[in-house]
Amino acid sequence: MTAAIVAGMRAQALHVGQDDIDVGVVDFGIGNLGSVANMLTRVGGRPHISDQPSVLANCKRIILPGVGSFDAAMKRLSDTGMADLLQHMVRDRNIPILGICLGMQLFATRSEEGRLPGLGWIPATVVKFRPAPGGENIRVPHIGWNGIARRGSSPLLEGIEDGSEFYFVHSFHLDDGAQDMVIATANYGENFAAMVQKDCIFGAQCHPEKSQDPGERLFHNFLRNIPN
Repeated sequence: MTAAIVAGMRAQALHVGQDDIDVGVVDFGIGNLGSVANMLTRVGGRPHISDQPSVLANCKRIILPGVGSFDAAMKRLSDTGMADLLQHMVRDRNIPILGICLGMQLFATRSEEGRLPGLGWIPATVVKFRPAPGGENIRVPHIGWNGIARRGSSPLLEGIEDGSEFYFVHSFHLDDGAQDMVIATANYGENFAAMVQKDCIFGAQCHPEKSQDPGERLFHNFLRNIPN
């Protein structure tokens, strides 16, 4: 049996016999959200891509992707009313949310990249990669595949093995203020938070939509393993 056939059978097994779940995907107006929508559809999601609160308000899950700068993203969330909606959905209604790359960083209190406050759900600052004195001379941004080291257990990581590789593109990461919420780390000159969890708030510094089988499993887990 070929690897392609096995992969296809695995993908089908993730969502056979399951009802579609409405998933709101926040549109920042930049970047290609098609790969996120395609991955969600493969695991039984019904994606709704929009920057309008009225479109996303009744979704059962929210994806906050991220492309661009911290301040530009926070300004767009504020200008569209999405920042207020997200606070209501996550804080008051406990709707699960998954932040991807910059989207995860927006959960923090602030970022070195800008001046605007973040959503404030994670008591951490977003900092730029800096090689330790005498350490490895790394290039920034960090681009490419990197294995994760699981830390404890999380429904987001069910079926994802320690060492599974995900695709990363980023210059910034959460600082040590997020340590109590870290469920997986990766290393690029230093260990950094690759994935976080706090109540119904989940974050992935990687791009699961570009991470093939492990990324598909992560989306499946977010849709199917997180209590409403």
